[in-house]
Amino acid sequence: AVLQRRMGMDFTICVGSKLRAVPGDIPSTVTGLDLTSNRISTIHASDFKDLLNLTKLDLNINNISQIESGAFASLSSLETLNLNNNKLVTLGENVFDGLSCLIELRINQNRIKQVASTSFKSMTSLKLLDISHNKLHHITKVQLILQHLPHLQELVISNNDLTTFQSFELTNKSLEIQYLDLSKNPLAVFRITADVFPNLTWLLESVNSSLTILKMNAMTHNLTTLINISCTIPTMRTLQLRSNKLSFVNAYLFKLCTNVTELVLTDNKIKYIHDDAFRSLKNLRILTLSKNRYTTLNLDKSLPALTYLDLQGNGFTCNCDNSWFLSWAINDSKTQVYDAYNFTCNYPQEFKSKKLLDLDTSSCLDNTDFICFVLCTCTILCLMVVSFTYHFMGLQLVYAYYLFIAWLFDKKHKNKKTPHQYDAFISYNTHDEPWVIDKLLPKLEGEQGWRLCLHHRDFEPGRPIIDNITDAIYGSRKTICVISRKYLESEWCSREIQAAR
Repeated sequence: AVLQRRMGMDFTICVGSKLRAVPGDIPSTVTGLDLTSNRISTIHASDFKDLLNLTKLDLNINNISQIESGAFASLSSLETLNLNNNKLVTLGENVFDGLSCLIELRINQNRIKQVASTSFKSMTSLKLLDISHNKLHHITKVQLILQHLPHLQELVISNNDLTTFQSFELTNKSLEIQYLDLSKNPLAVFRITADVFPNLTWLLESVNSSLTILKMNAMTHNLTTLINISCTIPTMRTLQLRSNKLSFVNAYLFKLCTNVTELVLTDNKIKYIHDDAFRSLKNLRILTLSKNRYTTLNLDKSLPALTYLDLQGNGFTCNCDNSWFLSWAINDSKTQVYDAYNFTCNYPQEFKSKKLLDLDTSSCLDNTDFICFVLCTCTILCLMVVSFTYHFMGLQLVYAYYLFIAWLFDKKHKNKKTPHQYDAFISYNTHDEPWVIDKLLPKLEGEQGWRLCLHHRDFEPGRPIIDNITDAIYGSRKTICVISRKYLESEWCSREIQAAR
């Protein structure tokens, strides 16, 4: 054995020493023990009894097939334990008893098939558990692992023999798991219910290509993200989203679900479905929307492969918006609308309890065609009149508009008969402002004693600009226009001239 000191900590390294048992002469002061690549087959109850300060124990690449009960009972300070690449088949009762401070446990590349109910009972501080590359057949074996690990954040159970994953079998309470690796398992059914993992941020990205059925019921966290990830699995065919309190299906929720053939949205609160919500589901054959609040239907054109549609338990509106559905449900031979003849009207009140398929839609078709014809004709005529008028009389219309505005303001101010507030209103372009302030203003106000009205100084903040202009013009005895090229190009200066006239 080699004793090394690392940053004030004692490590004993016995790597590749062909040891068949844990050495009995290890100093009791060591905090780290590396027994990698030896031939140890059994961990005895007395092997670590004196190593009370041990925080890291590495037993990687040995032949360990048996761990005696209480073998780790003295290691109350241990934080990291590595049992990778051994020959463990069964984890017995209280096999990890005493490891209350353990944070990381790695037991991958073993042959574990059986897990006792109390195997992990003592490890209440564990945050990372890697039990990948073993022989776990059923998720209830994982339940035995999780029920005593309240602070577990990372769980790796990849490369086992799991065929189904149903979260309600794991635990009856939410966990702190943030990372769950289920990759390389022959999963065919995947079901998450009622937010068993509210902190989960990674889930399905590495699930292997055998997954065909995904059920995520009664979820309230990360539903959209989980749908997007799951729909990238090429073999996934059935997606079940029961009781998720969905009220609106937007255009992007199922955009990546191109391979889905069955979609179940039962027992939600769906009121509205976007016209493009199912546009990507070209292969969808079965759609279940029962027990929702859906009233107006718009599904047929976006689902070319649809053969079965379940709309039971919705409150339908009996008006012309659903007239196409009545015709489609009766005449379409490809799609079966389950129990359509028993659908009843909920709205409007006068049709309540009437059979939806008994609604007379002939008037809807006639009125719709006639209204469309009238609207199109009127729209075309209006556009033609406006186009010809603007083309041949555009300048005259603009001029008439300004004359009319000026007449309105002139009439308004004549009725008021208020005395003039200013001697003159100076109309100028902002590019000429320096000349007005430096040259014109000193002459007229300084030398002549006139009281002038200027844009930047006398206009009332917050009022419409046209109101400020007209009040300034009619509140002044005269209007002085500072004519320049920029002035003639300005729309507002043109309005000031028109108003002044």
